[in-house]
Amino acid sequence: MGLKTCTPANEGYSISEITYMVGFSSPNYFSTVFKVKYKCTPSEFKRQQPS
Repeated sequence: MGLKTCTPANEGYSISEITYMVGFSSPNYFSTVFKVKYKCTPSEFKRQQPS
């Protein structure tokens, strides 16, 4: 499954909640790693998702 089909972002969770759900202990570090991999921040990604 791709990130778009298997993400808590479209379930109404905050970025901090998603951070801990996927096993990171720091929201800042999660955002850094996410941006390197997906070329956008978690917040930008979440805004792009259909509601």
